[in-house]
Amino acid sequence: MHPTISEQLRGLSKALAEVVAPELSNPYPSDVLSGVIGALDMLAQSWQELPAYLRWDAEATAAVLARRGVEPPDPPADPLDIAGLEAHHAAVRGLLERLVPQLAADPDTNAATVALFRERIERFPFNQLAPRRQ
Repeated sequence: MHPTISEQLRGLSKALAEVVAPELSNPYPSDVLSGVIGALDMLAQSWQELPAYLRWDAEATAAVLARRGVEPPDPPADPLDIAGLEAHHAAVRGLLERLVPQLAADPDTNAATVALFRERIERFPFNQLAPRRQ
């Protein structure tokens, strides 16, 4: 089915770069536009990684929470339910946020939490600054 989401995002980026950018003379709007084009390009390249990332992060976060006896809600039954995955991810991350002081009080759990945060940075599919894992 065409255009795909990636093709649409690339098309929007191309239209902005080829049609809008040449018409801008003020440096600030040009800089903002450049950021938007970069974000669209990054989304076109990475959006398909979102479901796997959300599942991984919720599972890894649940493992840290389990160290303190906290049981997160069940993930959605449909692994393709992106809205459900996002809601589940937000619920699990919310539990983690509320429990950070308790997690930090135990050295082993604190180390596991810090390791999770570091791995999240490396795996996050939409981070334009972090090095990408292949």
